[in-house]
Amino acid sequence: MVNCETLRKVAFQSISDGESLPVVDVADLSRDQAYLYKVITAIRTGVVSEDLVHQKPGAMSMSRWLTTASRICRLYIGTAEPTSELYLLAHFAVSNYGPIWFRIKSRPRCTDGPKHLLQQIKAQWLL
Repeated sequence: MVNCETLRKVAFQSISDGESLPVVDVADLSRDQAYLYKVITAIRTGVVSEDLVHQKPGAMSMSRWLTTASRICRLYIGTAEPTSELYLLAHFAVSNYGPIWFRIKSRPRCTDGPKHLLQQIKAQWLL
């Protein structure tokens, strides 16, 4: 059966616009969080390591946006000619969802909440 985990990496269009990822210590992240950080970095740079290709993106859970975004990004890396819908979803994950998620993860204080919300609104406006 073909799914995003078994696809080989192919030449893909990098997505580097939008907010950049904040610098986080990958060692402090869970396996799913670290995978999302690495796959977003790979899509932004256009360079995917073989190690990342063989790593599993985590079990699909519709209630868990993090794993859903990871699987969308993994599918994007393995699709030679992505549909416009897949590109749009991957673009959202790489340019909006991931950067905001990791920004909140790196600055989780309640006093940072309004800043995160404003950044999310600005990121949405740019899409």
